[in-house]
Formats: sequence, structure tokens, C-alpha cells
Amino acid sequence: MGETDTPDFNKARGYLIGFSTVVLLLWYFGADLSAFKLLGNEIKLKENVKNVWLVLAGINVYLWLRLYQRTPAGSFRFDLPMHDLYEKTLIDVMKYAERKKLRLHALDLVNNAASVSGGECTLQKFKATGKMTCYELAPRKNMDKLGQIRSFNSLDRNEVRFAFFVDYTTANSHHSMHSP
Repeated sequence: MGETDTPDFNKARGYLIGFSTVVLLLWYFGADLSAFKLLGNEIKLKENVKNVWLVLAGINVYLWLRLYQRTPAGSFRFDLPMHDLYEKTLIDVMKYAERKKLRLHALDLVNNAASVSGGECTLQKFKATGKMTCYELAPRKNMDKLGQIRSFNSLDRNEVRFAFFVDYTTANSHHSMHSP
């Protein structure tokens, strides 16, 4: 292999980042690419000037392909810190997306409990927490945590169960409730 065609991942990444940055800046600032200097010689494009951006995009795709080819084996698989980050982010996003539904469910449970004691209730404090349900499944024997995580199917792996803590008051007293 030649000097520019080494199987080095860092070099492929460097070419992609450098070329993409220059092309993005040229595009953003509206550079006129019908004339440019290459090695001290001025080059003026006469034909197919409107396709210059398409050619640059093609070169960028080629550099992405080279980066993919030189990526070390196993680089696209999550390690334990990435799985932890994924789980934390999934729980936070789902808690945010379902916050109204969780609050209404908690309010229904509180109202049912308050109706037994005979009164109207007011929610004072609501705190939801989430857990990945895959860890509650039967543990896989003789497997490390990473192997165990990778053995789950996507439905089991991505299911989140929420629990919440609620402080509420009725006309008579102050109560707390934990959901399972």
C-alpha cells in the first residue's frame, strides 16, 4: 500500500474531518468554485461548474467509505460505559416524554386512595424513577454483564418500568405513596 493508502483508522478519520470541514465552510460562506489555485496554478472550470458541489459530496462519501473500511473490528458494539449511558438517556427521555401520563396515573391512584378516606386530595410532590426491566429477567448463568446485555432481544432490552413517589394532602392529613 502507498503512503496515502495505509490501513490506519486515524489517518482515514483525519482526512474525512479535514475535507468535510473545508467543504462545509466553503459551502456555508458561498465560495465560488469556478476558479481556484492548485499548487500555485490558477484553474478555471469552464464546463459542469454547477456540479462542483456534487463532486465534492461524492469525495466525501468516498472518505466515509474509507473510514468505515478502516474502523477496527468491534468498534460499533457498545461497551459497558456506553450501555450505561444508553440506559440513563433512555430512562430520562422516556420520563420526559411520558411525564404527563405518569402524573395523571399517580393522580388517579392518589384520588382512589383519598376516596377511601373520604376527601379531595392535592398533589404536593411527585418524583418518578425508571429502571430497565431487562435486569429483572432471569439472570443468564456463566455470563458477564456485557454478554448478558447483548443476549437480550430488543423488546426486553429497551423496556423501562417507572415507579414514583408522591406526597399528597387530603382535607384531614398529609400522606405519602410509593408505586411498585
